[in-house]
Amino acid sequence: MATYYDIFGQKVQYLSSDPANVTEGQVWYNSTSNTAKFEGFLAAGSGTWSTGNNFNTNRSQIGGAGTATSGFIAGGYQQPYPGSTVGLTATEEWDGTNWTTGGSLNTGRADINCAGTETAGLAASGDRHPSPPRTMTENEEYNGTAWTNVNPTQNGHYETASSSVGIQTAATMLGGRSAPPTTRSNFFESYDGTSWTNNTAYPSSYSGANCFGTESSQVAAGGENPGGSVVTDVNEWNGSAWTAGNALPVAKRNGMGSGTLTNGIVAFGAPTPNPSSSSYDGTNWTTEGTVNTPMSSMGSSTSALVGAWGANWNGSISATETFSGIGAVTKTITTS
Repeated sequence: MATYYDIFGQKVQYLSSDPANVTEGQVWYNSTSNTAKFEGFLAAGSGTWSTGNNFNTNRSQIGGAGTATSGFIAGGYQQPYPGSTVGLTATEEWDGTNWTTGGSLNTGRADINCAGTETAGLAASGDRHPSPPRTMTENEEYNGTAWTNVNPTQNGHYETASSSVGIQTAATMLGGRSAPPTTRSNFFESYDGTSWTNNTAYPSSYSGANCFGTESSQVAAGGENPGGSVVTDVNEWNGSAWTAGNALPVAKRNGMGSGTLTNGIVAFGAPTPNPSSSSYDGTNWTTEGTVNTPMSSMGSSTSALVGAWGANWNGSISATETFSGIGAVTKTITTS
């Protein structure tokens, strides 16, 4: 195994800018910023949440997807709820710092299953409240400018906004509610960029499960069962079958899931807006930092551990939170 001396030499590197491809343990001096730096690794349990810039239209029960620098939110309701609230068509795009107005959905709704990125997004199914039937099968694709109607979903269900993963051409959605509104479902659909197909059913009938991963490798954590109880159940999908995983530390539904099967996080959620977050390494859950703005019914990013945006269940807000603290990190060396 190569040593630090073999890779980088005996002296600390003297560079005009930070190196592009750093290795854990690497040390260098940045002559432009006059700082000594090193590449470290923060273990599970050290994660923290930071408040980001608000989005432009207050809303709740939104759909959202994307990466740390290329995300979007779509639809939702403006509270008070239920009242005469009508599903929004508004879309906003995230560049890692700010939210800007994007193209409008063709059909206004909330609790939308979203996947993909700002320039290749997906928005499927949802809730048309208050007009019955509330469950919807509408499916739209986004190119970064406009939404286009494409083939519908197999099942009309809602309260699944945190239960979708994947990209525009390889996505899934899980569970949810159907008419009457108290009915929970174990449906599991897959999207190939053209059509939705019913896949191997989820082991239990839940709404509001918190999912993360990819179309062929994902985790579904928590949710609400047919009796109305919020659960800690966890199941993993390998592309063909579901297997049970270790339980969530805190029962929650309608929160956010983000990351991969071996490097993921679940945060926020109901039954009351919940400030807790827990990371997953493919086997075990670790408690992370609490969020600054407890939220539920939200959209979240799909990149590993990069953040979330959402709204309170009983009130529209426009808060954004980002997560950091697990994995490689560049640190400045100080005297303190």
